[in-house]
Amino acid sequence: MQLNFDNRGGISRIYAIPAKDVLRIRNNWVFGNVTPELIRRDGIIELPIYAGQTYNFREEHSIAKHGNRYDISITGIIPSQYASEDMIETLRNGEWIVLHQDACGRIRLSGTQVIPLRYSSTCDTGSNHAELNGESFSFSATEAMASPKCYVADINCL
Repeated sequence: MQLNFDNRGGISRIYAIPAKDVLRIRNNWVFGNVTPELIRRDGIIELPIYAGQTYNFREEHSIAKHGNRYDISITGIIPSQYASEDMIETLRNGEWIVLHQDACGRIRLSGTQVIPLRYSSTCDTGSNHAELNGESFSFSATEAMASPKCYVADINCL
């Protein structure tokens, strides 16, 4: 038996793409992944992270009356020093397709143009020194399909 120790958890990068800025999501059936084609790139928000901590992606599958159901949530904390009022207000009022990379390098695309993810949050300063100070958030939606693997040549060039 071989053990795999390179299986870190969490999301190391996350980009919120306005659903209205996505022209289409191209399926590559041969490689089993998708690529978003964007109309504009200036509306993309890269969420900052605390050093040494990551966001969490959770996709829970169940069978519903009309078929598969995937409850998708992406959660984390935006550090208070980076949680500008403008950015938070933009996130709260938008509909999003979220591109995220896990700590092992896998990239996924969550949300669609038909059923985008919605942002909700709670601002909390914490009550003692060890607690985090920032904007706890969640992107969430219920989809008919799982979040597909995504191909992006360079995630830094979105």
